[in-house]
Amino acid sequence: MAYLKGFRDVLKQEQWLNRLWIKRGSIKHKTSEVYEPLHDALLKLKQYDLNEEEAEDSLSLVERSSLIKHFDDIAIAWLMVYGAELKQAQLIVRRLNHSLWGYLLEVVIQNPLSFVQLQSFVALNQSLTQQESDGILDRDREQYRANLVKSLNEPFRGEYFALKDLYVKPSAMPIVEETENPYDLHDWAKAQLELPHSISFIEGPSGSGKSAFCKIFATYVSRCLYPDWMPVVVNLQRLTLGKNLIHSLESLTEQFPPLQEWLTQGKMRCVILLDGLDNLRPLPHNHQHPALILLQQITQFLENSYLEHKVQKYKVIVTGNNFTSLFRPYERQNLNRQPSRHSSLPMLMETHGIRLLAFDKPQIRKWFQKWLLIQSKPISQAYFSF
Repeated sequence: MAYLKGFRDVLKQEQWLNRLWIKRGSIKHKTSEVYEPLHDALLKLKQYDLNEEEAEDSLSLVERSSLIKHFDDIAIAWLMVYGAELKQAQLIVRRLNHSLWGYLLEVVIQNPLSFVQLQSFVALNQSLTQQESDGILDRDREQYRANLVKSLNEPFRGEYFALKDLYVKPSAMPIVEETENPYDLHDWAKAQLELPHSISFIEGPSGSGKSAFCKIFATYVSRCLYPDWMPVVVNLQRLTLGKNLIHSLESLTEQFPPLQEWLTQGKMRCVILLDGLDNLRPLPHNHQHPALILLQQITQFLENSYLEHKVQKYKVIVTGNNFTSLFRPYERQNLNRQPSRHSSLPMLMETHGIRLLAFDKPQIRKWFQKWLLIQSKPISQAYFSF
């Protein structure tokens, strides 16, 4: 059921993009050879004997399981029958694989009683026991978590492949702390979750991968760290500043219908990824920089949360192009320590900053390896003969 839902959605994406292969597929005269791979794939699935261990693997490994590989073969063959080239079909199915876990979660939350035994594979049973004393499933929260992973099937800039097909983990250096060895940004972000009383900043120029990181890291948290942490991703370009952080985030209620409840009841810890501090829209008749207004709101929110719950339930990670342009030079020195009394940065909140680095040779090599995998064989050969 989850696989069919995902396959339907990637087909809708292809149709919306008006792909040429769909037009080719409308040609009715097809030779019998076109159908042979599909018949073979269906026959292999029919002969496939799914034992108990493989059934469990299909739920724990999902897209990496042997059962899903059989489904993939059928989907690729079907796409080729209807006009897609082999590489195009493989990339479409690969997009589906990236998002398949999200569809599995969606099916389980839509049918919780029918799939009670599957809840442990998507961390639903843990969230029920840890967070809701009445045992009631928070469908909005779980659906948001599913949607984060499902979004991994989106075509990257209209191409056949997805963001994850090209994504290489970036490296970064602390803005103030002196160290010779760069950090893996994902490892640094995971370590920041152990410092909930601080605001963490990720600095890098446009196009350096900040938004891509937020998306990939949020899906990792959703799948691997939940229910210990619940991810929330906010595109600050769409945010309208209000009188406090909750009021500001209410401007995104279409994206997060129950967000106020998530951030006030303190049922579970949330990592809030605020992406694009430079893109905040200024408030009319207010000369204060919108970034400083938001940071003051974040600080007040975190302080109020701590006073109410006696433990910090929320971790905030903010991305921006260049914090030097937002804060005075001496304030920049506080990006790894407590702000001073004379700083216009919010008081009482420790900060940690890191700056994205350009790819080194191993990262460039890894990126090209990924790029070659998503290209057709003629393009790959032409690249190496250039």
